[in-house]
Amino acid sequence: MKIYNKYLKKSYMTRSGEKLKEVKYVVIHSALEKNDVKEEIEKINSLRLQDEIYYSVHYIIGKDGKCINIIPEDEVTYSTNNIELNYSIISIACCYEKESGEFNDKTIETLIKLLSNLKEKYNLLNFDILLHYDLTGTRCPKFYVDNKFKFYDILDKVNDIK
Repeated sequence: MKIYNKYLKKSYMTRSGEKLKEVKYVVIHSALEKNDVKEEIEKINSLRLQDEIYYSVHYIIGKDGKCINIIPEDEVTYSTNNIELNYSIISIACCYEKESGEFNDKTIETLIKLLSNLKEKYNLLNFDILLHYDLTGTRCPKFYVDNKFKFYDILDKVNDIK
């Protein structure tokens, strides 16, 4: 799987440069808005110019299946409202096109490959792969919060990759 690196500039609000303590979880999010990768990166990057919202993720997966790494894996992202948890997670935002928030097939295919790679790299189990909702109660990614069996289908496919 090809991953493109396009790291954000360091900023107190999006990329502090602080190091993760360890990787305990991988957390899946919906993109901030119904964007694709370029717009999502621009939206996150624009947050460095304000002082109210901390937000970033390690990876963004586009509707075309392209995977962009915007924060190095060994750095903290601000993807949950729990500061302590942010020091132990790898975070992934998936772009979507349907109003329901469901990810398309190309996005899911890349997500499965990325999850498999991260699971192996950090010696994680399926129950270490979480939705944003599972950590904070935020309905994100909303389609998969409302249709948990679809999320479990993705996890089953992660197990199928050898």
